[in-house]
Amino acid sequence: MMKKVIEKKRKKAKRRMKRKAIKLLLNLFLLVTGLFVVTFTVYFFNLDMKLTSMIEPFLLKHYDRIERNQHL
Repeated sequence: MMKKVIEKKRKKAKRRMKRKAIKLLLNLFLLVTGLFVVTFTVYFFNLDMKLTSMIEPFLLKHYDRIERNQHL
């Protein structure tokens, strides 16, 4: 009688662990897929260079104001 109860508890614990593992793997898969989609979109539409071209005038203005020591 006692063996059956212990065996049932072990089976339940195994099933819970299996569900947790599957859920964790599913979440990991969704995260990796989402990151891939985002990075592929950035690559496909060349968004990194478009952002850089928008920021460039501000960077040029900033670096043109910096005094330089031009001694040879």
